[in-house]
Amino acid sequence: NHESERLTGWTNVEALHQPLSAVFRIVDEKTRVAAEDLVRKILLEKKVIGLAHHTLLLSRTGEGWPIEDSAAPICDAKGNILGVVVVFHLPRFIPDPASLEKPVTGKYPESGR
Repeated sequence: NHESERLTGWTNVEALHQPLSAVFRIVDEKTRVAAEDLVRKILLEKKVIGLAHHTLLLSRTGEGWPIEDSAAPICDAKGNILGVVVVFHLPRFIPDPASLEKPVTGKYPESGR
């Protein structure tokens, strides 16, 4: 969708066939440590997971956006995992909603992950 393209810096066409870790680069807002690989974690734990608070999504252009997100396995009737769905959005409660018009922080290096 348009909002995902704006936040990640990738169009749907550009993101197609890219690894999730290339398009959805997330780090801890304070430490800048890369978050766990969501797909790997879901494949191992086979359950819905949410990420820690204070997570930043690093766009392709290096901008950092605060996000909330969760991910879940997509399973068939027998419980076999067919894929993973990731849902992310800007936080619902922000003291200054106008602050979401631009990134929370400056640019981050492309090699941040």
